[in-house]
Amino acid sequence: MTLLPYERAKQSILEEFEKFRSKIEPTENEKNSISISHTKMRTMLKNSTDVGIVDTFLTGSYARDTMVRPLKDVDFIVQVHYGNHKNDTPMQLLNKVSRILRSAYPQTPITITPPCITVKFSYCHFEVVPAIGFTNNEELYWNAKRFADRGKPFNCKNPTNLFLGAQYRMTELQAAIGRAQLKKLKSRIKKRQMILKKLQKSMKELIAVRLWKLIEDVEINPWFCFLHYDEKKMRINKEEFVKAVNAEGIPMGHHYVTVMYEQTWIKEKNTYGGSHCPWTCPLGRDIDYKGSCPNAEKAIADHMTLYINECWTDREIEDTVKALEKVEKAYLW
Repeated sequence: MTLLPYERAKQSILEEFEKFRSKIEPTENEKNSISISHTKMRTMLKNSTDVGIVDTFLTGSYARDTMVRPLKDVDFIVQVHYGNHKNDTPMQLLNKVSRILRSAYPQTPITITPPCITVKFSYCHFEVVPAIGFTNNEELYWNAKRFADRGKPFNCKNPTNLFLGAQYRMTELQAAIGRAQLKKLKSRIKKRQMILKKLQKSMKELIAVRLWKLIEDVEINPWFCFLHYDEKKMRINKEEFVKAVNAEGIPMGHHYVTVMYEQTWIKEKNTYGGSHCPWTCPLGRDIDYKGSCPNAEKAIADHMTLYINECWTDREIEDTVKALEKVEKAYLW
């Protein structure tokens, strides 16, 4: 199979990246030393009776497998229960955990720099961060996390939102960055609109695939593009077509999301705890929404999603159209 220019460039970049990574990645000996040390420390802390430790877990670059040489520090969290330490100040909790570490490593320099305790081994430092956990109920934890993000199904196989939730996702730092990014919004919208128009013009020769209709005098900001797929003209279904286009290096999905009434939280009326409000409210009524938006269901069934961004140039547009033409030509009736 002949590689597209986009794929050749991608392959070359990956090869160069592998060379670079081999120079900065920790060696096997370094990885083994870190693993032995953090396992020993975490086990010792969890078994200690001096502090009620619920759990410990790795975080930071080592946990993400992005640590580089020269080795600097490995981070892990020590979770203690709120009920056991509700009267402790942060410094008192740091002192309690550090005393356990100092008794186990009397010859190793150990310092406290809030919010962490640093254990300074010769080959690498370990930063231990005590944190108070407010529950040891895992189900409650996941539901709190889901509620903070619109009921999204974190740690769950269900593909749709589980219950009605809020949008408590933004921190003050993210808000500050967002405000600065707003200055770029108009230029980015304009760039995306331009990309969409170029795609529309370049895709005119396609037979089974067409871009969604652009309505005149309507200002849009395309986060992605809908592509209509005419399965009657093709020997493969939409999912197989998307898989073939993905193999050409083009980012596409075979559908967006399900219609609203197929979301779990709507079907099961999971709102405001177990109240099922508004359906159960005095002025509410039980409604069967199934099949109430046939056009929306058909649109989801017939369309694919092409993911674009404002950094696209004519080259990305050309590569995308070539990939669509190549796959379409291979499977047209």
